[in-house]
Amino acid sequence: MRKEFEFNISRDIGTISFANGYTLELNHCGFNGYPPKWDLRRWDRKNNRPLKGVAMTDDEIKELYALLTDEVIPFLSDR
Repeated sequence: MRKEFEFNISRDIGTISFANGYTLELNHCGFNGYPPKWDLRRWDRKNNRPLKGVAMTDDEIKELYALLTDEVIPFLSDR
């Protein structure tokens, strides 16, 4: 028998996109009783079910922010 999957969204940061009934969201979320991490994930909101995504520590989200600020935003501005 499969163990029940638990999650707790402690902070809903925002929805990035919505398509075909699924959302891509950034949340501060804990899974299965573990402390919350920054979570970028697709969600099936019809069934309130998390799908594939990536969870990041505070240090990882800071590094992602630095990469977006230093590399991605200037690249997009040049297009």
